Amino acid sequence: MDIVRGLENELNLFWCWAGVKIEQFENREIDATLYPNWMEVMRLTEEAIDYIENTRNDNLIGSIMIVLGLDNEVENILDKLEKRLSSDVLKVFVSKSIDFPFYNTRWQIAELIGRRTECNLERYLVRFLDDENKYVQRRALLSLVKVNPDLAVKVSFEKLSDCDEMMRYVSLLTLHELSSELLEKAVYILKNDESSLVQGVLQEINKG
Repeated sequence: MDIVRGLENELNLFWCWAGVKIEQFENREIDATLYPNWMEVMRLTEEAIDYIENTRNDNLIGSIMIVLGLDNEVENILDKLEKRLSSDVLKVFVSKSIDFPFYNTRWQIAELIGRRTECNLERYLVRFLDDENKYVQRRALLSLVKVNPDLAVKVSFEKLSDCDEMMRYVSLLTLHELSSELLEKAVYILKNDESSLVQGVLQEINKG
């Protein structure tokens, strides 16, 4: 339990340093790595990842997921989770991430499912496709390409009319890269799209 308390205590000190509550953090431009004891946070989290295989402690899982969100630029914790989590423990993390308050945690869990190509976790990617945050949605779609390409094609076609420019861009790019039979229809639908990113992909497609 020393690992549980140690990481919780260090995170409490981190929030005091940051001067914000956890639910406010992502609305502020705060570089977590500038925290003086950041390396200790990382060390404790890596120990916790190894420890969690032997105990399904909900508080410890929550702490790891917080650090995962804080580490979203470097992705060291994401890499460690990819390599070290068993499939059973990964499923626990994924199930708890759906409603987790950090979108930077949610998109990395979506990415993790894709990296591990865990087909039994596909339903969670589908949940992430309806996330309130568009970046989470896009990362979920990119992971779905690895887990279920056929479903990714279906979703991509549906997302061509999305209000988010980057979602339309990723969706069109996905249809193109998967050589989907729906690509011709997609080109027609987006031919007058105002996004320069979308138009760039259309030009590449038309070059053939």
